[in-house]
Amino acid sequence: MKSNIFFLLSFIFLVSCNPNRVYHQFDKNFTSNRWKESDVKEHNFKIEAEGKYDIIIEFSHIHDYDLSTIPLTIKVKKPDGSESTEIINLPIKDESGKQLADCTGDICDLYYTYKRNQELVVGEYSITIANISKYGFLPNVIGVGLTVDKSQ
Repeated sequence: MKSNIFFLLSFIFLVSCNPNRVYHQFDKNFTSNRWKESDVKEHNFKIEAEGKYDIIIEFSHIHDYDLSTIPLTIKVKKPDGSESTEIINLPIKDESGKQLADCTGDICDLYYTYKRNQELVVGEYSITIANISKYGFLPNVIGVGLTVDKSQ
């Protein structure tokens, strides 16, 4: 029993210590697992060294999600004050209907690389994520997050 706990704690430590991680925030504050359109998720972070970075959206949901894609608006504000807005369809299922997320029981975690090897300069960034569902909210949402890692 003690050896199992030791290995589990060692695994958690190794996974949580990512030297390339610049930013990570995961918000799971959703009433009745509903992500309202008005609930825009804002992420502010600082890049200390110019280089290439991966920007990853994390979306956790209840297993067997009803939608195959989720429309999102992503707004990026750069250190020079310039802004860009992009609409993406976050893929939840493949063409055959299979879940793309890693599921454990009824909880599924999807890690979607929004930008890979994105050149970022030193300074403060702000990225907002909003759902633009035609229903006014997305059901069965457990959490939404953003990770920025130095590209490998």
